[in-house]
Amino acid sequence: MKKLIWILAILVLSGMISSALAEKTDTGNPRVFGRINATYMDETDGNDWHSYAKEVSFGVKGVYRLTDIDGLTIPYKLEMEVTNAVNNTKGTNEIEIKYATLALKTKYYGKFVIEPRGESGLQRQIYGPVDIFEIYEAHLKGGLFAQPDEASGVMAYVSPKILGFNFIPAKLNLGEGSDDNNADPDAWCARLVYSNKLGPGNLFAGIGYVAVTEEATGKDEEYTRKSAGLKYTWGAGHQIGTSLEDADDHPSGKEWETYGIAGRLKLPANIDMGLGYYFQEGDKENYAIIGNLRYHLNKQAYCYGEYGQFDKVLPSADILGTYVALGITINFISNPL
Repeated sequence: MKKLIWILAILVLSGMISSALAEKTDTGNPRVFGRINATYMDETDGNDWHSYAKEVSFGVKGVYRLTDIDGLTIPYKLEMEVTNAVNNTKGTNEIEIKYATLALKTKYYGKFVIEPRGESGLQRQIYGPVDIFEIYEAHLKGGLFAQPDEASGVMAYVSPKILGFNFIPAKLNLGEGSDDNNADPDAWCARLVYSNKLGPGNLFAGIGYVAVTEEATGKDEEYTRKSAGLKYTWGAGHQIGTSLEDADDHPSGKEWETYGIAGRLKLPANIDMGLGYYFQEGDKENYAIIGNLRYHLNKQAYCYGEYGQFDKVLPSADILGTYVALGITINFISNPL
């Protein structure tokens, strides 16, 4: 609890300091934001229905606009996730730093990112077309895809958008355990993404590549992942998307491919419906069918019901062969100070 109090105090202090600096250099003040996703879930292997937090997070974010340098801005974001602390019945605080990121965004030359900790941009963009559900998430913790949802020690560059395309190379250091492995970087990745209007909606397409060095894996070969994603959105909340991933020379000695397709349809009366199918083949085989309904209370809050059916148990995700979940999600963000 003391750790949580200190973190809250730091957040408040950082907001005060940011506000003071903003008077001289910034036209946009910091905002406090967060998300609470609480669910009542039944894993139908005989476990009882139980309530728990799927995600509880909070933080501050903002953008400094430097008046002395035309077109240069500094976006920043600091976010804590306290989901484990909420779910820990013994009262032990387990607080995760979800985001700690700074960027230099220029008017003509792209964006330079320093991210000691943050969400994987490759996962967000390339796997985002099928990562649309409340309980099941289409990344490593979900059990079918191999791409992690978060990254550490990231330095990245985002090119200017040219004819709808952005190129994003990045290097990663994979934590203290690999600091002395004589590899710099421990891993590198790159993605090429395209986004533009098409007909009544918007089209997104992207390809990605990740290579983890031999020194970081402790094996004789690099571990590589190739991925691609495609999404089309239109109207007031309709979307359809697909993602695929090819994992080669995994440290476990296995190789596999995973495919996913998912869509969301906006219905009358503030309701939308999502449906997804995921299929894994190779040295690892599995499939999943996920569906949900959401009722939107307003733009920031909604209730949901979700059902998931898997061919095999996914112990890494705490999701068993079948689950049913009922919950509510609230997102919040403060007005500028």
